Amino acid sequence: MKRFSTFFFILTLSWAEVNLFTQRLSLDGVFWGNARAYQEWTRGWLKSGFEFQQLGGFLALNGKLSERASTRVEVDVGKIILRDLFLDFHWQNGIGLRAGQFKLPLSFESELSEDKLRFVDYSILHNSELVKLGELRDIGMMASYTIQSEEIEWFRAMALVVNGAGPNSSDNNSRKDVAGRVIISPWKNLNLKLACRGYYGWFESWGIGWSCVAGEVSYEQKHFSVQTEALYRRYQNKAVPAGYCQVMSDLGGVLPAVRLELARWENDDIEWCVTSGIELTPIPERVKVILNYQYHNFVAARRAQEIVVKLVFGF
Repeated sequence: MKRFSTFFFILTLSWAEVNLFTQRLSLDGVFWGNARAYQEWTRGWLKSGFEFQQLGGFLALNGKLSERASTRVEVDVGKIILRDLFLDFHWQNGIGLRAGQFKLPLSFESELSEDKLRFVDYSILHNSELVKLGELRDIGMMASYTIQSEEIEWFRAMALVVNGAGPNSSDNNSRKDVAGRVIISPWKNLNLKLACRGYYGWFESWGIGWSCVAGEVSYEQKHFSVQTEALYRRYQNKAVPAGYCQVMSDLGGVLPAVRLELARWENDDIEWCVTSGIELTPIPERVKVILNYQYHNFVAARRAQEIVVKLVFGF
């Protein structure tokens, strides 16, 4: 009987430790892959093809260190490289602090991970180094202040200081990139968000400064949403205005969307892109399929159209 009591005590203690472990740690991950049929015209030459591409995903471990502190470690399972490694601190008065390597939340679009996109890929602004020179993931610190009323966030401000060299890279200049962003929801009963930001940075060790300012609008209803962004980037005394607007709907498991993107580059070449698509969610929050048609006019001598199917699996 004594041995049984000892065994039962050890078993109970082990179960308590496992339960505490599962309460403090959680694992999430996403995997995705694309199939693409395309046509490209370059200076009058036509190229057609079909390919499977972008097999990738990530695994992440989240840890709750205390009521005010948490951490996240995220790894790219395709490239086997570190994506995120940071500590988060949050206080009841709305103040937050993040330190480490993370994706900079500089826009509504950049706040979304790949599995949350309504389209196969991000917009021109995100992919063409317009929001930030180099990758949006970087090493540094972010301070934030949030005001909520009845669980509705109506004000959020962020200030960031980062190396500017990108993820998994040592600092390559003596200066640091700085950025700030403000998001407000001016009306309580209207799900409308207005945002503005500014960014000032340096390109590697050359000591060449660049700047970017932008404004955003996001409006959501139960079955309908609109999101738009306009930015102005200045680099080497040359300016690039760019923007996009996307309209999305939710018809219950079927989510159609359309997006228009536009950028005027330093040499006055105008790049524009129109994307239409449908998202299907056979298993909500777990499996979704995105079908896109895109017509992309890169420059005057190059354009392309494609049909892409993307499968996303998450847990």
